[in-house]
Amino acid sequence: MKLLDWIPLEKLDWFRLSENPSPGAIELLEKNPKKIHWDCLSQNPGAIRIIEKNLDKIRWYSFVALFPIVIPALPIAYIYKEINYK
Repeated sequence: MKLLDWIPLEKLDWFRLSENPSPGAIELLEKNPKKIHWDCLSQNPGAIRIIEKNLDKIRWYSFVALFPIVIPALPIAYIYKEINYK
């Protein structure tokens, strides 16, 4: 998916875009990280690449429920700290 040239970035619904697992949406989010809605992105199965690079921004209560298979791939000490102390 490619964003049409005539769509201005300031008009995009970044909340919904953060939920969108398509490669085009993920690429756009990677280029505009300040616009990401982390609650939505934390539940987005297509966003693992972004999630791995931004562990400090993830909403763990959402992430853990939806991605139990991915958790072993992440640093266990970080996950333990985030879940138990927040």
